[in-house]
Amino acid sequence: MAGGVHTQDVSHVLRVFNITQPLLTTSENVVHITNWFLVDHNQAGKVPPGVDLTSVVGVVDHHTLMADAVAMALPGYVVLRAWGSTCAIVTALYIEYGVSIPTHVGGCLLSGIVSDTLLFTSPTTTPNDMVMAGVAEQAAGVNATLLATDLFRAKSNLETFS
Repeated sequence: MAGGVHTQDVSHVLRVFNITQPLLTTSENVVHITNWFLVDHNQAGKVPPGVDLTSVVGVVDHHTLMADAVAMALPGYVVLRAWGSTCAIVTALYIEYGVSIPTHVGGCLLSGIVSDTLLFTSPTTTPNDMVMAGVAEQAAGVNATLLATDLFRAKSNLETFS
């Protein structure tokens, strides 16, 4: 399940790696979910409407904890690392847990790393992001630079705007 709307670059990545678009969260469809895991954010204000904040059981993020960070009702799973991309952290978690990365997941993770770090040119990029991009690149079987060119082109496509 994904919050918000699918941007052009996200839709492009899903198409390239042949992934069905995830269901978008709405206040109607979130009430049946009892456990939530926040990925790439930790702030209560970014949780989709209708989500019971006491149902958050975990967070994986690269952003700073702010005053409005979600407070979990019970001890949960929290991974916060000062890296440039949450997708790099998720890639590292695959390694840490000894789970192989499927090709389509590697493609999504690499796309996220490339996007967040602006192909490693962002000042927030860390050596860990670059190493994990290599891991995701190998899993996906694609070249990060070529993927970035394609991804940035899709992201800047103005044809759908009026």
